[in-house]
Amino acid sequence: MAAGEIKILIVDDEVQIQKLLSYGLSDSGFLSIVAGSGEEALRVIAAENPACVLLDVGLPKMNGIETLKEIRAFSKVPVIMLTVENDDEIKVQALDLGADDYVTKPFAMPVLRARIHAVLRRHADLVRSPTKIYSHAHLKVDFVLHKVWVNDKEVHLTVTEFELLELFVENRGSVLTHQSILAKIWGDQAGDQMHYLRVYVNNLRRKIELNPSIPKLIITEPGLGYRFEV
Repeated sequence: MAAGEIKILIVDDEVQIQKLLSYGLSDSGFLSIVAGSGEEALRVIAAENPACVLLDVGLPKMNGIETLKEIRAFSKVPVIMLTVENDDEIKVQALDLGADDYVTKPFAMPVLRARIHAVLRRHADLVRSPTKIYSHAHLKVDFVLHKVWVNDKEVHLTVTEFELLELFVENRGSVLTHQSILAKIWGDQAGDQMHYLRVYVNNLRRKIELNPSIPKLIITEPGLGYRFEV
């Protein structure tokens, strides 16, 4: 699909913001469509099938979080939340509800365009086929054989460490919140057992990072969780 055919839905109640984002995205050849409310966004997604949604949190009536919840009830379209600075609780809530990423206001257009491209790449990879072998830079993972190599040397991971790595790779580029990781690896009963997560992340870093003290793969998102970089 050519860039000019990629539709991006902008959901914001301010006309000036709609115009600003549309103009900025057109520089990359995206085709922008707009919705001024959460209710309208749901109708547009169903009718237009956009490739990605930019969803403002501060919408009137049905806010961005409520809109995201409704979107995820019927669509897996990539959603990038537009949030205000220092609103970590909202970011965590959005990510746990299925947002693919977030961009904090104010932001530079090159940053937003890069996030859109990254989300579209990840979505395309997932649609094509589930990951069986992952290879990037010094790391190679075979998810069928449950084997991991660092610089062509096999390293041993525990079952839990491997499950954690698999979760990171499957969601590479996206922020995974602490609670979502705990729930997926240890189950809902894990609650707030953050020490479990910190210990296993540190152990995994020691095994797969070239320099665990300056991680390049498992990146900490302060106050939110972790992002596996690609």
